[in-house]
Amino acid sequence: MQIVGRKQFRLWSPEQFPFAKHTPCEVVLQPYDMLYVPFRWGHEVTALDDSISLQWRHLCTDCTDRNPIN
Repeated sequence: MQIVGRKQFRLWSPEQFPFAKHTPCEVVLQPYDMLYVPFRWGHEVTALDDSISLQWRHLCTDCTDRNPIN
């Protein structure tokens, strides 16, 4: 969730790997916008302004190929 400032996100679906060969979906988050990035989606984030944001990660318990967390 974006609290202050703006951030640009570039997103690639898993089918678009390798990412350099494909055009990403681009979106700019404004204050109080929220974005869900699905599992395995590539993403790149650029702060367009000084910004404050909140992020959290929900670990998928059904995903067998995720990296273990120690």
